[in-house]
Amino acid sequence: MSEIANQLQMFLTQNQPWGYITLLSVGYLLGFIVRFLVMELLGTNKIAKQQEKILTELREMNGYLSEIALNSEERPRKRCGCDNDHMFYYETE
Repeated sequence: MSEIANQLQMFLTQNQPWGYITLLSVGYLLGFIVRFLVMELLGTNKIAKQQEKILTELREMNGYLSEIALNSEERPRKRCGCDNDHMFYYETE
C-alpha cells in the first residue's frame, strides 16, 4: 500500500497541475462507475422507471379530468350573501 502511495505522490509532484487534474478525473470516473453499478445492483433504476410510468399515467388522468371539467356545463349560481371576505352562493335548479 505504501508503494502505491509513494508512486502517487511522485506522480503528483512531478506533474503539478496535470497530476491533480488526472487524479480528479480518475476519481470522478470511478465514482460514476461505482454509482452506476450500485444503482443496477440495488434496482433503483427499475424503481425510477416505475415512478416515471406512474407519473405518466397520472398526467394522462389529469388531462382527462381537465377535459371533463372544461366540457361540463357549470350550473348558474345566485349570490346569497356575503361578509367581508367571502361570498355565499347557492345553486339554482
